[in-house]
Amino acid sequence: MNTTAPRLDLAAGLARSLNGTANLAQLLGAAAKPVDLGADGANGLAQLVLTLLNVVQDLLERQAIRRMERGNLTDAQIELLGGALMRQAQAIADLCQQFGIEERDLVIDLGPLGQVGGDNF
Repeated sequence: MNTTAPRLDLAAGLARSLNGTANLAQLLGAAAKPVDLGADGANGLAQLVLTLLNVVQDLLERQAIRRMERGNLTDAQIELLGGALMRQAQAIADLCQQFGIEERDLVIDLGPLGQVGGDNF
C-alpha cells in the first residue's frame, strides 16, 4: 500500500490553466482585450496602490513601536527597523511625487470609525 501523498504536477496544472485562459479569451473575443485606463485611470490605480502601501506602512510602524515598548528588540534591531521604515516611507513619498499625488490623498476616511493611513491612525 502506498501511503505517500500524490505528487502535484505543477507544470501540467499551469498548462491546463493557461490553455483554459486562452480558450476563454478566444470565446470572449474583443471583450477579453485589455482596457485602456488612460491617464486618469492609471493615476487612480496608483493612488489606490499607494494608499494600501501607506496603510501597511502605518501598521508596520505601530507594530514596531509595540515591540520596542515591550523590549522585544535589541538596539541593533531597532536601528535596522527604523532605517527600513524610513526608507519605505521615503519610497512612498517619492512615488506620490512621481504620480502627482499628495500624501494627504492616501488617507482613508471611515466616517465614525476614524481615518486610516494618516497621522491619526
